[in-house]
Amino acid sequence: MRGRSFVCGIVSVCLLISGLTGCQKSDRAELTKVRGEVKYQGKPVAQGIVVFYPETGRSAQGKIVDGQITEVTTFEPNDGAPAESMKVTVVSLEPAGADPIAPRTSLVPSKYSSVQTTDLTIDLLPGTENDVLFELEGSLDSH
Repeated sequence: MRGRSFVCGIVSVCLLISGLTGCQKSDRAELTKVRGEVKYQGKPVAQGIVVFYPETGRSAQGKIVDGQITEVTTFEPNDGAPAESMKVTVVSLEPAGADPIAPRTSLVPSKYSSVQTTDLTIDLLPGTENDVLFELEGSLDSH
């Protein structure tokens, strides 16, 4: 009988701990796949990062490779972005030179790099692969 009580106690503690560990999959927003393109002045953006900001909850981040949006991730690699309306930022910097800490020049207008100044928005739909196109406009900031 004592063995059964011990096992029940261990199981109870494990259930309590698992309930307190925070972000369970059931607590997460519904995610959806995203792919697409980012262009500046009609040409593909060579490299960079695109970030999707929902009104609440965790943002998603993807890579830009040869103008294509890839590996959009919210919690786990390539799991997608929250299926909702959100703001979008794009950051693309010139490749690092010999001095990796030297400032790098932005390859797209800086207004797209901040959630406060970007005018990019998207409505991502659940249950489908969302194909998006972001066409960036404006002139590069002079420094």
